[in-house]
Amino acid sequence: MFKTVLFAGLTTLIATGQLVAGQHLSPNDTEIGTVSGGSNDYLFLKSPREGADVTLTIRPVAGQAFPSEIERINPGTSALADELKINWYAQASCSAGIQQLRSAGPGGTSVQTINGSRNAIAGRSNIQSFDVEAVDRVCIRWAKAMIAQCGWPFEPGVGCDFEETFSYDATTQVPRSSPVRVSGSCVNSQLPTTDYYGRLTLRCAFE
Repeated sequence: MFKTVLFAGLTTLIATGQLVAGQHLSPNDTEIGTVSGGSNDYLFLKSPREGADVTLTIRPVAGQAFPSEIERINPGTSALADELKINWYAQASCSAGIQQLRSAGPGGTSVQTINGSRNAIAGRSNIQSFDVEAVDRVCIRWAKAMIAQCGWPFEPGVGCDFEETFSYDATTQVPRSSPVRVSGSCVNSQLPTTDYYGRLTLRCAFE
């Protein structure tokens, strides 16, 4: 389960199917379709501009004559999972009432059943948005490439760096990392299922 459920506890905006003043979709928001139940039926997420910002400290596993295995030193796995959270903004609306909302991603799966008691909800929640293993893999592959190119131990120089920064977003995704997937249903119809990929700044650094 997500440590913080995506939709549970979101602020109820209205009970009429209309957005309150100041909550209209901006050009940067993603509205993911309209269903047959009514013109206000939608479900979307919006990622903050900064996304997640993470630094992994890595080193060759001790006892190797020539480094071939790399391990993460910091942060620990639980702390890394927490750092890979993004404070998503979520909004959903059904003119006939929201039946159920579902989110699934690297941190687990969450389902909230509303049973038509709300027409619209919105709010923010921290969601683990990248796989720990996928993030580890980026830094480990980079470290192995540096060692293969520069030998070990190596001195900083042209093409031989102790640190590298990678940037990811919806167009350049973390390889083999699961998206945040949201779906749901209105009382009388289904909402679309859509995958979201957040922004991540990842720094890999040798100890």
